Amino acid sequence: MQGIIFCDIDGTILFHDKIHGVKVINNDRVSVEGKEFDTFDLSTEFYNTYMGKKTYDLFKELSKKYYIVLVTGARRSSIEIRKHKLDFAHAFVIENGGSILDKNLKEDEEWSKRLDNEVKVLNEFKKELKEWVLDDKGRKTSIRIREIDNKEIDDLKKNIKLPKELKQTINIGSLDIICKSSGKDNAVKHFIKKLKSKPSFGIGDDINDLDFLRIVEHKFVLGSSFEKVLETAKKEGWYVSKDKYFDGINEILENILFQKVFKQ
Repeated sequence: MQGIIFCDIDGTILFHDKIHGVKVINNDRVSVEGKEFDTFDLSTEFYNTYMGKKTYDLFKELSKKYYIVLVTGARRSSIEIRKHKLDFAHAFVIENGGSILDKNLKEDEEWSKRLDNEVKVLNEFKKELKEWVLDDKGRKTSIRIREIDNKEIDDLKKNIKLPKELKQTINIGSLDIICKSSGKDNAVKHFIKKLKSKPSFGIGDDINDLDFLRIVEHKFVLGSSFEKVLETAKKEGWYVSKDKYFDGINEILENILFQKVFKQ
């Protein structure tokens, strides 16, 4: 393998109807901002999401040369539903680093044991959030409080006090409470150390991607990323795709595949 590609999922390779304005034309074609794309429907019971067929083909080609790790805040059930079109991945990091799975979705028990005590604290802390609407179905190592379900979430993001064993991150506008020893950044460090492979590439779009992007050698964000991510990327000289959404991720993948210039 020539290196490792760490890539976020939602907002980076999958795009949502409500969040990104994707409009369905038929079973395998959508439009966004007036442009049409051939896609796969990878919707779950929680979100309607779509991946470009060209994106899939590019990842399949890259998987012959690079070890691909998909790094996401999603729960296991979402990966199980989407796995047939995420088959280019060699491993998955789910729940913002709360669990690591191999390509067959077998859990990395060594990683899980590291978090055992913190997960206990997380489950106890969940009891203190009974006044909030939680999106925690199927989540074992994280708590999500969604913006769409909670009117006062901005105050919670600013003022929540967590036990020392826990930390918070933001994902698609939601507040995610996770174990202190997890996080996308710590999971990425784990893989870099384990595989001893360089160069490393990171692709993301959201605030919870910033920490792991700072670790990798080559950093990419989509032109459709959240504003804070775009501001950080431009300030620190990361690659920002000229295009957005489906075209944006394809631009980045082609950049890596054909070894183009990695900085703007």
